[in-house]
Amino acid sequence: MSRILYDFLTESFLLDPRHLQNQFAAFSDEQLRQELNLYREYVDRSRPALFASARSRPDELLVFQGERLVPVAALKRAAFYVEAYLQADPLLYHAMPVQPDFAMMAQVGNVPLGAFHRGGVVSALNYMRDVQPMVAGGYVRFLPLEDPLKHLKPLDLLYSESSFADVLNREVLTFMRSAARVERIRSIGGGHIQVRPNTELVREIQISFDPGASDAFCYQLMEQELTDYDPVSRQGTMSYRMPSTPPDAESFDAWVNQSVNLAAISFVERLARDLSVAEAVGAVYATPTARRKEVLDLLGHPRDMEVASVANMTMELELPFLEHIDSETLMAIRVDERAAFQAFRDELERKFREVRAVTDADVRARKMAEVERELTVNQVREADRRIRQLRTGALRTTSIGALAFAATVQSPGLSIFALLAAAFQGYHTFADYRAATRLLPGYFLLKLKGSA
Repeated sequence: MSRILYDFLTESFLLDPRHLQNQFAAFSDEQLRQELNLYREYVDRSRPALFASARSRPDELLVFQGERLVPVAALKRAAFYVEAYLQADPLLYHAMPVQPDFAMMAQVGNVPLGAFHRGGVVSALNYMRDVQPMVAGGYVRFLPLEDPLKHLKPLDLLYSESSFADVLNREVLTFMRSAARVERIRSIGGGHIQVRPNTELVREIQISFDPGASDAFCYQLMEQELTDYDPVSRQGTMSYRMPSTPPDAESFDAWVNQSVNLAAISFVERLARDLSVAEAVGAVYATPTARRKEVLDLLGHPRDMEVASVANMTMELELPFLEHIDSETLMAIRVDERAAFQAFRDELERKFREVRAVTDADVRARKMAEVERELTVNQVREADRRIRQLRTGALRTTSIGALAFAATVQSPGLSIFALLAAAFQGYHTFADYRAATRLLPGYFLLKLKGSA
């Protein structure tokens, strides 16, 4: 699984917390690049093994959300239902070779290269450190989704008389254009931009489709000249220049119109790639934003509605005790109490199935509150009562025997009383008792609350 990646990282200076804290101050850019190149080469060699181990069981609920990294808090919450979460390797992007054409364009446009930025490298590594216990528990799995060859290919020069309005399905393009948010910006160095007034004619814009989403498509309006062209090979040389003066209104409007169409195409292409990855590994695709879900609906893409609904409603549960449980403990209980985890998942599906059909917002909110209390309070209390009842029965029946054996038992939790309860409450063996206890829907949360 993704532990393969950490075999390299733990032997490298990349994951050393001392170096992460000062952004690798002891290393030059060249040294950092070399180490990242070694990581990329290692990942490329491990690519078949990583994809082959992405799914551990045919019936496993594996979720993939695309390139966007899922916050650790959200991963912890999803861990109450989702068995495994697939994510794009966040470090691999920073380890890719710089495409020469991009380097030139970035220099002309005063835009920092995204393929190497110390802050981005540190951010990716800190995330990988934070989720390391989840990787060790088999819950979070990273896949190398970046294609190293694409960074070495020359840029294609595209032209369309329709401003690329004929590429997408008309209904999808109309929807995307209505959702597009165009901001006029100006690069101010250091990887920062300045948003300009909507009335200003500029040569840099960013286009987004998801309210509140961090991803956007940036475009620059440069002056270009074809200095050399071979009609046989259809390859040529272009020169670019970023003028200091703004464009005229007509050129600006035509450029923005074409850029919105291109951004919509890129948006759908990213979505298609995410879907192909999910399909390749047999994962459920979890749409990270409402806009992607709406586009999928327009395209008529089939989804496992029950799985999606249960996963979404699980994220709505109020679980304040979760803040006090670290990732190591959460993963350990999921692994050690596998049967209890599955019983809790089954109960989630059963309870949320009753809520799914509710369309009235107020009624749904009330039913969600009822389900939440039933799962997190009533059933936890019932599991605790059942275990205490068995312990009390064992004490009454075997008080002398318990005293004799107590000194030999060191395990926490159910200890000797659980063993005796198995003997005197109708269970053939202690293993039978443990199996029955773990089938209580509230037992999983009871164990988690006990560790908080």
